Amino acid sequence: MDPTGPAMPPEGIETYAAAVPHLLGYHPDQALVVIPLTRAPRPLPALALPLDPPPGPEQLARRLRPLAPAYARQEVLLYTFSDRPESAAVARDVIAHLAPRRVLADVVIDGNDWTTRDHSAIGQISDGTRTRVAAEYAFAGRPMPANSLTEITTSFDDTSPGLPPAEIDNLVRQMLTVTADPAAAAEERRWLATTLRDHADAGPTLPDPIAARVVAATQDVLVRDYLISDTLTLDNATKHAPIWKDLTRRTPEQYRSPIASAAAMAYWLSHDTPTARAALNHVPDPDYRLAQIISQSLDLGVRPATPQLEPDPSLGRSAEHRTPPARPATAVDLRW
Repeated sequence: MDPTGPAMPPEGIETYAAAVPHLLGYHPDQALVVIPLTRAPRPLPALALPLDPPPGPEQLARRLRPLAPAYARQEVLLYTFSDRPESAAVARDVIAHLAPRRVLADVVIDGNDWTTRDHSAIGQISDGTRTRVAAEYAFAGRPMPANSLTEITTSFDDTSPGLPPAEIDNLVRQMLTVTADPAAAAEERRWLATTLRDHADAGPTLPDPIAARVVAATQDVLVRDYLISDTLTLDNATKHAPIWKDLTRRTPEQYRSPIASAAAMAYWLSHDTPTARAALNHVPDPDYRLAQIISQSLDLGVRPATPQLEPDPSLGRSAEHRTPPARPATAVDLRW
């Protein structure tokens, strides 16, 4: 790798700096942004890393190392939207993990002013350049960027009162009994999926009893995957995404990982990358596998596709509109 390479011309640095909010879908603040420029074998999206606070070494490695093979042939630009002194070390670590073929410019942005990190070049982002770039993205049908990622992320913040943890605890125990019976489990999954589809047209807020049952059911990975596969498509994800967002806001933290991950999946299928990323910020478990898969897909620019589910021969049409299974008198401790 040649980390210096030929310098990006000043007009190129200015143009790409003006394009960053449109590439991300929001105006970055306290962030380091990597822009891959090589479009073969396929283009990669801009990558934003928060700097307030800066990511720890393990956190940074966990996110970037899986991306390194895709960056091996890339020429990249680095833009730092922060005056934090530790940003230089983060930039070095980012380049070390991604190992791109060449870094064309490493630039620090301060409002309309830009400076290469080695102070070899300085310049400004003119209003004319910002207007021209914004017009080009608007003409291409791209939405205007949000003011910040924080603005999107806080829209997922907890609502009060949320769903009662004790009720979800009880429902999780009951689900052990349901999943022990294949026929009952199939009918429960079908009822949950049908209920979610019905509410997609009615509005995003599920009644508390149904919301609690969905949260409890998705703690089981198989049920979670079934609900995602059976309810989310490229055509309807925009209707379902607000349901999962509302559930994320109402779900206690200890149960939130599958719900926030499902919300991220729905927004990814809706081609709303910033909101999908904001949903992932509400997954409390850093090792939650579905969240990791979605995060890597967003970072690599994987085009979303409707999740596929193998048909279950035990699911009958009669299960679609049945009432939920009766609550068992006693919980059964099912040990896997």
